[in-house]
Parts: sequence; structure tokens; C-alpha cells
Amino acid sequence: MGVFGEWQPQYAEAGLVTFPVDIERKAPAVGNYLKGGRKASAEWAAKFPNASALGIACGHKNRITVLDIDEPCENLLADALAKFGGSPLIARTASGKYHVYYRHNSEGRKIKGVMEGRAVDLLGGGMAIAPPSKSQNGRYEFIEGGLADFRHLPIMQRPFPEPADISVSVEVTASVGERNATLFRLCLREARSVADGDALRAFALSINTSGAWEPLPIDEVLRTASGAWEMQASGTNWVGSEPKVVLRASEIDRLFLPADGVVSGAAQDAMVLLTLLRRLHFEKQSFFCANEFRRRFGWSLRKFQLARKFLIDSGCILMVRHASRDIGAALYRFP
Repeated sequence: MGVFGEWQPQYAEAGLVTFPVDIERKAPAVGNYLKGGRKASAEWAAKFPNASALGIACGHKNRITVLDIDEPCENLLADALAKFGGSPLIARTASGKYHVYYRHNSEGRKIKGVMEGRAVDLLGGGMAIAPPSKSQNGRYEFIEGGLADFRHLPIMQRPFPEPADISVSVEVTASVGERNATLFRLCLREARSVADGDALRAFALSINTSGAWEPLPIDEVLRTASGAWEMQASGTNWVGSEPKVVLRASEIDRLFLPADGVVSGAAQDAMVLLTLLRRLHFEKQSFFCANEFRRRFGWSLRKFQLARKFLIDSGCILMVRHASRDIGAALYRFP
């Protein structure tokens, strides 16, 4: 029997709900892990008895807040205890870092800025991996106290501003078909303010179970967050920065490198027109490009129509519907 199968009943006896963890990914092995109660925890133990790690939900469910000392440094642990108060329950992680347990007192989840310039996180929500979970690096273990001390935890001192938990508003709710794209945009925005990919994945997991939508599968959430972090790390994350106008290489080729080698006299005007259309309509399903639009450039009607026709003929814009007296101006979209 693995760690979870053996220790889930013991944590349950101490009044705590736990769930199996895939220790290699440091991610829950089940869905709805923050919402499951004691019955679900027992069912997971029967289904995943050989899991080598168990997780514990931080926050109101288990009434715990964890101060995550994200460096294997005893001096940092001492500084954190001096600032936030002592606790009878302290664990050492498999990599030699520290978790200090406190009684939950409405703290939120704060992954950055808990101790200025120091690697300390506040887990008043989300999850923490609990002893005696085992990984390739070693075991998680209590170095002070044990399971019985969960019933006697002190409230954390708060010499810092109250951290805000992840807020959920109408603008970040999503239907089933919109969840992944919405999560991806939120991760791209959050990526600018977190330390690393692990912190961004923790953010994504918290959002996924915050009630903004019906939770996505854990693997999908982790892939989405990892993709967003890759864009941040490579410098291609533009969310939250000044808008940019992007022209694809294939579009430039169509305008200036035609197959027959003959560049149209309208190509340069078409490039100018395409650039402004991208600037104004890049997020829209469709848009107008009526003759009056020429006034933005000070062009003659003939010059504007040739540039627009060139964009249509080259496939840079597509006509959705023709102009008519009954319907009005023609409608276009980008490929």
C-alpha cells in the first residue's frame, strides 16, 4: 500500500480531508479535489491506494493556512516565524524546504510579496503536499509536531496587508466551450506577476476550482498554464502590454512576392490598408471596409478600391457578404 492509502484514514481521524497527488507533476490525481469531503476522500483512498503522495486543501475546508518557505534555509524559516508567529506544526519538504501550519483566519493565496525579496508564499487557498508524501528527492516529514497538532494551531500574525484571494467576477466566468480560452488569457495576464511556471500552474488550478466555471480536467489546466508560461519565458506574451499589429509572413509574401514575380502597383497601398484593418478589427469576427473608409488615408475612391480589391484577390481579407441596398455595406473577415 502506498502513502495515500495508508495515511488518508489517519488524516481523516484528525479531521482533515486529503486527496492523492501525482508527485512528479506536483498536481492532484483527481478532479474537484478542493470540493471533495470526507466521503470522497475515502473513495479516493480505495481507488488510489498506491499513490505516493497526499495533498491537503488549504483554506476554510480544513481550517489551515500554510506558510510556504520556498528555500532550504533555516535562517529564512526563523525569520518567517519571527514575523508571522510560531506554530507547533512544521514540516520539511522532500527538497528540504519548509511548511509552517496555522489555523485559517480568512487568509487568501499569495504567491509573491509575502516577505519582500524572500521566497515565501502564503497558502490560504489551493493545496499543499503533506507528510509523509514521497518523491524521488525524498520524503515530506514533520520536524515539529504531528497530526494531533492540527487541532491546536495558532492564528497567524499579520504584519502585512491582507492578501486578496483570487476574485471571480462576471468578466472571468465562462461557459463550457469557453473555459480553456478564458483560462489561457487569465494565465497570460497573471504570468507577468509570478515568479515561475509552478506559481502560474498553482494560480490556474486555483482559478479552475474557484467557481468561475465547471472545473476543467487537471491535465488540461496544467497544459494551459504551461503553454502560457512558455510564451512568457520566450517573450511572446503580449497580454497586458501595449497592443501590437501583426502581419503574417504569408500575407507579406502574397502582397510583395507573388508567384508570377510581378508586384502590383496596389501592393503598397494594400499593405497600408491591411495594417489599419488589423489595428482596428483584429479581435472581431467580421468588419466593414466601406468606401468612406478611404477618408482616413486621404485617398481617392479609385485608389482605395484597388487596394481593397488587391487584399481580397490575394486572400488577405475575405468577403462574408456582398453590399446591397437592403442589407447595407459589404462585410469582411480575416482568414
